[in-house]
Amino acid sequence: MIRLPDGIIIAPTRPYNREVLEKSLEDFCSPDTEFTGFISIKTADTLYLLFFFQGRPYAAGKFLTDKPSPLTIREFFSEVGQSSDQTATLSIHATDPVLLKSLLILVQADPAVKAPVSLINLEAVLQQIRQDATDSLVILENLQMLNLFFFKDSNRGMAYFSDTEFHDADGMPCDEQMLLYAFRPEIPVNALIYRSTSTHEAQDARLVSREEMADLLRGEQGEKRDSGEGQQIPETAVAEGGLGLEILNGPHKGQVVNGPIPAVIGRTDADILINDPLASERHAIVQEIDGVLMLVDLNSVSGTTLNGVHIVQHAISEGDIIGMGATALRVVRLAQPR
Repeated sequence: MIRLPDGIIIAPTRPYNREVLEKSLEDFCSPDTEFTGFISIKTADTLYLLFFFQGRPYAAGKFLTDKPSPLTIREFFSEVGQSSDQTATLSIHATDPVLLKSLLILVQADPAVKAPVSLINLEAVLQQIRQDATDSLVILENLQMLNLFFFKDSNRGMAYFSDTEFHDADGMPCDEQMLLYAFRPEIPVNALIYRSTSTHEAQDARLVSREEMADLLRGEQGEKRDSGEGQQIPETAVAEGGLGLEILNGPHKGQVVNGPIPAVIGRTDADILINDPLASERHAIVQEIDGVLMLVDLNSVSGTTLNGVHIVQHAISEGDIIGMGATALRVVRLAQPR
């Protein structure tokens, strides 16, 4: 069975049964907890993961031996509810947003490169990451232990080790830690390199109630609901002019969200809401400055891009693509109300 970085273990490994999982949901599935992390359930041949963001289930996945695949929230509860493995265990882990995103990439995306490090010029890969100035994830695997190295804008990085006995690189920058771990003598290490770091919420994440989760665990049908695929995001009414943004990725791809100008864009407390845990609550604003419509970053944690370039403040036009967190938005309407 593969091993992942633990984050902060807030409920250590214990025998799994449906009642234990239901109690865990009572404790952590609430906006009041603001729990960000994952519940891990291990059976004899499968590792199940239920990801939480700020107290609600966000996505799910599983590893069958060492092969990852995403699950909907309903699929997760249905499958773990059917498990009869008496050796299954459950543990609960808190994470920071970067580790959460890295694990989501591992479950939801395919690596651009997967090979032993002896066959890869890892230093050249790092140089390319620096030149491209884009987010990237490198995973180094040794004896089923997955060690994650997330690079933000090429020059900032975070390392997360599941190999807890490795301390040789403590205190070093992320890229130096990665190279030191990769090239230890006579230790076989495989590399998985992800150049796309786009992740998404499960399509039914906002539709499944805690009661339905419990029903699925017990093998009951649960309340029938729309799967959420293609569900419309409520649009802000705009009388004349305003801002229209087409969502280019994630479960609501292709939909258009609207707002007035000026318009704050962000995860909460914004005129235009985007469903992305890596976006800041008030991430950026489109407003008029000296007669020109501008996109302005609001000191967001992950930064704002315009057509792939990080900006603090820049003029914006229809057709431009805004990036914030893991979300890409195309400007399809941009006009000041008359």
